[in-house]
Amino acid sequence: MATRLQLAGQKFGRLLAIRPDGHDRRMRLIWLCRCDCGKECRVQSTNLANGHTQSCGCLVTERLRTPKESVQIRNDASARWRKTHAVERKNYARRIALRSHGLSVEQYEELLFQQDGKCAICHLPSRFTLQVDHDHSCCSGVYSCGRCVRGLLCVSCNRALGLFKDNTSMLKEAIAYLQLGAVETERRIPDRGKLQSELHGDMQSVAEMPTPAKIN
Repeated sequence: MATRLQLAGQKFGRLLAIRPDGHDRRMRLIWLCRCDCGKECRVQSTNLANGHTQSCGCLVTERLRTPKESVQIRNDASARWRKTHAVERKNYARRIALRSHGLSVEQYEELLFQQDGKCAICHLPSRFTLQVDHDHSCCSGVYSCGRCVRGLLCVSCNRALGLFKDNTSMLKEAIAYLQLGAVETERRIPDRGKLQSELHGDMQSVAEMPTPAKIN
C-alpha cells in the first residue's frame, strides 16, 4: 500500500501514474499510466521507479525519426495549437503590444471609450484595432514609457504622422499647400482646350504627310 501511495499521481518521464492495475505472472505490481501523447499503458512499478520505462513507446519512435520528420511533427503540433487557441493567441499578442507602450488592457479600453471607439484625428471608426500613438520627443523609438501616450489612431493617420516625423511646421506647410494647390494649378497649367486643339492639329499634319516611296 505504501508503494501505491508513493507512485500515485507522480510523473515518470512522460508517464503519469494513475492507479494500480493488477499484477503480472510473477506477481509484480502493474500500474495504469497515462502518457503525454494521450495514450494509456500498463507498466511495472519497478520499471517506473528505476526509469527504465518513460513513455508508452512514443519516445522511442520519435528518437528513430529523421530530423526532417521531427521538424514537421513539431510544426504540425504548433499549427494545431494555434488553430485551437486563436483567442488566447490574440489576447496574448494584444497584451504584449500594449505592454510595449506601458499600458494595460484596461487603460487601452478606457482610452477607446473616451474616443468613442474612433480615431483621434479623422474621427472615423476603423475596421482594425486602433494603434497607440505617443510623443516621439519623449520616447524616440517604437516603444514608449506610457506617460507620453497621446491617443489612439487609425493606421492611416498614425502612418501619416510618422511620415511627417511629428513636425508641426511640415504639417502646416502641407495644409497651406492643399488650400492653395487648386489656385496654383490653374495658374501653372495653360488652357487645356487650347492644348488639345494644338495636339489634334499636329496629329492631322502627320497623317497628311506623303508616305515614303519603297526602295526596291
